[in-house]
Amino acid sequence: IRAICQFYNDKSVFITGATGFVGKCLGAKLLQFCPNIGKIYILVRPRPDSQAGILSKYSDMVNSTVFENIRKNSPTLLEEVCCLPGEMSLPCCGFDATTLELIKDVEVVIHCASAIRFNMAV
Repeated sequence: IRAICQFYNDKSVFITGATGFVGKCLGAKLLQFCPNIGKIYILVRPRPDSQAGILSKYSDMVNSTVFENIRKNSPTLLEEVCCLPGEMSLPCCGFDATTLELIKDVEVVIHCASAIRFNMAV
């Protein structure tokens, strides 16, 4: 684990699918075991009510059971998580120029996003 922690020291990470099961577990473990990690940017698909939906998804994520130890022992680590509204099916995740500038320092991308409709055409 020490080598993994050293790898993530001061590195910014971009995670797709962070509000899903695998993404939540990954994000929580990164924060828990790599406290010196840089920013963690997470792609969040906006709901029709836009910004309120993104904050709701973030709240659901960090209030889940897998973040319990972080909330209790190191709640300030949650400040390292930055939600970015976007959509995986769009070029550049649908990010505007400001968001692309914000994530230019990302050194690690972890792709956990998945399709939530099981009847999609191939």
